[in-house]
Order: sequence, then C-alpha cells, then structure tokens
Amino acid sequence: MATTLAPTPTTATIAPEFLLQRQGRTMVLYAGLLDAAHRTAGLKCIRTTLLQAPSDGNGQTCIVAAEATTEDGRTFSGIGDANPANTSRAIAVHAIRMAETRAKARCLRDLLNVGGYCSVEELND
Repeated sequence: MATTLAPTPTTATIAPEFLLQRQGRTMVLYAGLLDAAHRTAGLKCIRTTLLQAPSDGNGQTCIVAAEATTEDGRTFSGIGDANPANTSRAIAVHAIRMAETRAKARCLRDLLNVGGYCSVEELND
C-alpha cells in the first residue's frame, strides 16, 4: 500500500504589498510572512521563549527563540537577537520585542521556504 504524504509548501506567495526593494534586493515585511503563513501554510501557532534578557553584563543583548507549528504538525524554529549595535536608537529600548519579531520572522521564512528573502525587521536600521 502506498503512503501519501501531506503536501509541503515550497516557495510561498508573498502578497506584493509586503515586498520592498532595498539596495537591489527584494525584502519582505514580517507582516507579509505572517499573512502568507496563515493563507498558504496552515499556521496554527507561534510560541516564543526569552533566552537572554538584555543587561549591562551582556551588552544589552536580548535573544529570543521562536517555534511555529502548522495544522499538519510540522514545526519550524528560529532565533533572533537585538541590542544597541544592531538596532536604531529608538528601537534599542524595545530589544525584547525586536528580538521576538526577528525570531518569528526567521522561523516563518523557513516554514514558508522563502529563505532567499530577508525580512526588513532582521536588518539594522
């Protein structure tokens, strides 16, 4: 008897309004990754864990892990970091939220198989 595997999305379709051109590269907004994950990949949930809180002893570096699960039970993970050296001054005070967004963006890029796109939020302003 043959086994049928559930279809796995390859490169997801990111809605054009979520794509930007920067320095000759196509980049995606986190909102576009989240939209595509819901529309095309059956995103069920995303969980995040604070691995390291910013402190004077670690250069104010925050590290967050994210794990996304799809309706068919597949899981994907990603890690994001944020500190004053890789964020703008306005964002540095929100390091935990930025690290979480970066972790989720990396996780969703793997889930959607769009590793060729970097998310805007992953870059230093």
